[in-house]
Amino acid sequence: YIVSMDWDALEMRLGAFMSGDPVFVEVFRKYDAKTGPKPHIANMAAIFGLPATAEAAEANPGMYRAAKVFAYAVAYGAGEDTVYEQVREELPDMDWTSFQTAFKNYKATYPVLFKFQQDVVKQGTRYGFIDSMLLGRRMWFFERTWGESSPEATAMQNAPYQSTGSDVVGAANRRIMDELVIPWRQTKLLKRGAKWKDKDGVTHVCFTDEVIEQLAQVHDELVFEVPKRLKDEFIAECKRLAEQKPVKREVQKDGSVKLTPLDWNLPVDIKAKRRWKPVQARCGAQKTEKGKPITKCRELVDIELVKTDDEAD
Repeated sequence: YIVSMDWDALEMRLGAFMSGDPVFVEVFRKYDAKTGPKPHIANMAAIFGLPATAEAAEANPGMYRAAKVFAYAVAYGAGEDTVYEQVREELPDMDWTSFQTAFKNYKATYPVLFKFQQDVVKQGTRYGFIDSMLLGRRMWFFERTWGESSPEATAMQNAPYQSTGSDVVGAANRRIMDELVIPWRQTKLLKRGAKWKDKDGVTHVCFTDEVIEQLAQVHDELVFEVPKRLKDEFIAECKRLAEQKPVKREVQKDGSVKLTPLDWNLPVDIKAKRRWKPVQARCGAQKTEKGKPITKCRELVDIELVKTDDEAD
């Protein structure tokens, strides 16, 4: 099986937790407790004055997608002109005045988040570097900034998201490899011809030596190859290891290291399917635009084998 795992809205969550914006943190707290709407629906309601319901999002798909643009464009340090261009891909009829009102609403909803991003630019401009929030990895900036929309300021605003996200995923990846993948290779894998029983008591035969491998890491997604009989156990252990609360590492003046556990909830979504299948689809904004070329995508799907024997394998 291919096991694919990725963090749920990692960059948005990091924006909430790193900035400490109480309104943004509360959005995720309620969403995780299943007492509040999805974060993008909450943003849509704040930006456009709509009710924070799934029905409102379905009735206003352009505004729902535009709310996503606001969230991620701001996380990437985009200025108003850039955000406006991206929002108009979802809402072509939106004029500049309406956009400014919407952007003002977004800033008023999360004032602490926007102040955090401004402070990041001030720090990067003054000292020429920004440290990642968890491991303290230093990123240097050598160009002068000229306003919040300059390329260097944009990079500074995005740096905490990318570097801290890398800290989170890298630490989880290390735990999964050290505590799961490597030990299981030595203790749990079967050789060709070995027999095993599934949860229903049905006996199966291994037609090849079993393997467990990490196939790829793409940003906040990890992809593994896992034997069928270990799939469910592997998913449970992956989730446990990946969702451990992050720890902040700080080097003190005397050279000692202070470790501070953080109360950040960073849930992981995990899927397991047989293989990747090519599909034809209209992606993103193309879904609503006629005449757009069909984009080739790849989708993780579950395809049952026609028969299981040496020849088919």
